[in-house]
Amino acid sequence: MLLLYGIGIPDPEGGEKMKIYAVEQKYNDHGKVTATIKTLELDVTELPKSYSEEHQNYDYYVDYFKTLKEAEDWKKQALNA
Repeated sequence: MLLLYGIGIPDPEGGEKMKIYAVEQKYNDHGKVTATIKTLELDVTELPKSYSEEHQNYDYYVDYFKTLKEAEDWKKQALNA
């Protein structure tokens, strides 16, 4: 099992891969927000659950989407938070 963005993903078995988009967001304690989109091709049948971590100086989130448009909209919303 691979650990990716805080989620367990089964090792590839040669099946068809699903293209998904991960929006990584980092909110620091001084109000700065960063967000990036990563394209992933994984052997999964459904989107992974959203992931978050709380750190001393920032909070980290990853949300997953089926389309680039949804991911771009989410990133834009995060940057305007």
